[in-house]
Amino acid sequence: MGRSRYLPDRRDLNRLFPGSDKGSFGARLAWILTQEIASQCTHGIEMHTGAVTRPNLPQIRYSKSITEAREMATAFGAPVMIEASVRPGSFREVFTEAGKPQIMYEGGEAGVLEPAPVRLGIKGVLSVMRGLGMLPDVKSKAPPHDPVLCVRTWWQRAPRGGLFLPSVDLGKIVAKGQSIGKIADPFSTRQTDVLAERKGVIIGRARNALIDEGDGLVHLGLTDDLDDVADNIEAAEAALDHALDHPVFDEKLED
Repeated sequence: MGRSRYLPDRRDLNRLFPGSDKGSFGARLAWILTQEIASQCTHGIEMHTGAVTRPNLPQIRYSKSITEAREMATAFGAPVMIEASVRPGSFREVFTEAGKPQIMYEGGEAGVLEPAPVRLGIKGVLSVMRGLGMLPDVKSKAPPHDPVLCVRTWWQRAPRGGLFLPSVDLGKIVAKGQSIGKIADPFSTRQTDVLAERKGVIIGRARNALIDEGDGLVHLGLTDDLDDVADNIEAAEAALDHALDHPVFDEKLED
């Protein structure tokens, strides 16, 4: 409840794994999680939001080096799944080094309670558990959709500072050269049209109006099958609506 991802010494726990039993407070905490939790698991799911003022489209990240991780990512049912490299010192690295399948869910924004990403996350965990045989199947399921697979991601950054007025939102497809917004000079009438430098689907974006040169504006998921993305995202949005219409805690787990 500290409203911060950082430890009292301002260090990020998710950069301190596998930790040490003789290190700093954060290193010891990472060591306990590694020894008492990760070592006892056969599979892992991490739950994250986007950063403050940087909301994320619900998405799953997984390492392609672990075959079963992609199966878990597909079963989760997020709109987008991303083949992501493993960051050194992260909890994901502990699982990857051990050869254990692990996926990471990101959705919404830090500090903001958004029902759809939360419920999709919970339903995704339950879906993976069913796929692993930990829970029985259910007859009622969300509308099927194919997650959009992104082999890499890319941040488009501000060419200058000012007030950013976006014209695109999460889940939308942008073509190279398409306008994604304008940067206005607060001290004049000057406006700069920001054009997409690559094509992709928007999986994250800045929500701050005031930006500096070099700040990230939109986070693009890059994929080769953009022709199918629109239909897949539309189906995923329908799944989000379904999640809102059906409170997850009313779901019956037994046949």
